[in-house]
Amino acid sequence: MGDPLTLSNLQSYLDIIKYNNMKAMITTSGLDSHIAVLCDGRVVPCCLDYEAIIELGNLHNRSLDEILEQKRVKDIRDGFTCGEAVEELCQRCSYKSRFEK
Repeated sequence: MGDPLTLSNLQSYLDIIKYNNMKAMITTSGLDSHIAVLCDGRVVPCCLDYEAIIELGNLHNRSLDEILEQKRVKDIRDGFTCGEAVEELCQRCSYKSRFEK
């Protein structure tokens, strides 16, 4: 079995690179095939957003359908479809570089 998931392991995936005022091309499955739900019920588009910087809602207050029908979610999803990162955190994410050719 692999190493247990720790905050330091997760942080290594979140090595943030400088964003040089250019639109970042991004490939992700966030909000397409998966989402993340934090232990307190907050919903975020990516499991790497463990601080809920892109908090979309809370399952204690709203249904998942209500959360996923929001304009912000649609904008993020549409951006990903076009290869564009709408949210600042996504623009600075270096994890996407693992999938670049």
